[in-house]
Amino acid sequence: MKRWTVFVVLMGIVLLAQGQRFYTPKSVLSEGQWVKISVSGSGIYKITASQLKTWGLGPEISSVSIQLFGNGGQVLPENTNGSYPDDLRENAIEVVDGGDGKFDGQDYFLFYAPGPHAWTVDSVQRSFSYSKNPYTNKAFYFIRVNTSNGLRVMEENTFVQPLAYFDTFDDRYRFEKDSINFLKSGKEWYGDLIGSSSTGIAGKSYSIPWLNVVPGSSLQLVSEVVGRSFGQPNQISLKANGTAISVQSTAPLLGNLLEPVANVSRVASELSINSKTLQIDYAFTAGSVNAQAWLNWFEVYGKRTLDFSGLNQLEFRLIDSKFIQQPSGFQIKNANSNVRIWNITQFEKPFKVKVDLTGTTIRFPFATGVYSEFIAFEPSAVLDVQFVSKVANQNLHGLEFYDMLVIADPLLKSEANRLLAFHASRGLKGYV
Repeated sequence: MKRWTVFVVLMGIVLLAQGQRFYTPKSVLSEGQWVKISVSGSGIYKITASQLKTWGLGPEISSVSIQLFGNGGQVLPENTNGSYPDDLRENAIEVVDGGDGKFDGQDYFLFYAPGPHAWTVDSVQRSFSYSKNPYTNKAFYFIRVNTSNGLRVMEENTFVQPLAYFDTFDDRYRFEKDSINFLKSGKEWYGDLIGSSSTGIAGKSYSIPWLNVVPGSSLQLVSEVVGRSFGQPNQISLKANGTAISVQSTAPLLGNLLEPVANVSRVASELSINSKTLQIDYAFTAGSVNAQAWLNWFEVYGKRTLDFSGLNQLEFRLIDSKFIQQPSGFQIKNANSNVRIWNITQFEKPFKVKVDLTGTTIRFPFATGVYSEFIAFEPSAVLDVQFVSKVANQNLHGLEFYDMLVIADPLLKSEANRLLAFHASRGLKGYV
């Protein structure tokens, strides 16, 4: 059954915050021609002149007037005291128009998007953490033309001469599939059933690519499972490419009214591989009759060689770069003259990196003492966006102050207005 929700936001408490926060007086969506697009993951994306024409922008477009807006797509902080953007932020793009100043024909522009899910780094602790957006698998951007001059990807100024080059990087991988919600409520979803004594499921295997392994290096596998049993714990044994690495144990349920549906087990293990593929095997041993276990997620961390062979895009970083003192650089083998490098540490404002190509090896310096992210890509083999809709002008920032906002699906707008009228009869000033 399809359900519709009307949100009522009481704004009175914001009276205290108005003196603490500063808001832009006008929304960027208030003027210009707009379209909305979506992306599904991180990477370099391409939009062509013919696409903008098909989407109804134009009829003529000045290249300098193309603007891209978006806030990355990651989930906003639930803490109202957290930091969040006040309006859509402009993102830098690279426009390729042949130099005539007109965006037509075979012209296109490129931009970087981090996608809806976020990796963050703790460069002091030398660790990564992952935040999944529980509401969507897409991130949305907005394009405006013929209003203002747009922000462009500039060339990074790095004048150091590296004394050492790194040919490896720190990679990370997360597998998480949302299949079941035990309570049919809340944000926590779990993945595959990896063990069930009643149906005879005794495990599950996963295979992930791990190209260009650094010989002799180790990987870290972090795995989280949940399980339910009575009397005795479930045991879930883990193997990596056939080698036993750890055992996860989920505590038995006690039968209390307020206890969870299943108990959690998380374990971190060290392993090594010498192949291009990592196979992870879960083997389930039930703790009792009707025992079950589910995979929540697993993550893999490790070193890989900077090798562009067979790739279209490659995101890379060095987690220890903050602690490197001497001037340093990266070198990528099996590249060609078409491969480009962008510094994407600030996703909305990437920089083009000047590189040196010798044979099939690219070299370039990077700033030490700080953490940085990069992407290598071929412009002819980048990702495609999805068109969502045209966007009418709107100016939420231009609204006067209200006691409450009612946010509703268009199908429920009449009911939202009825709700607003009810509160207005009691002295609250509101807006749908």
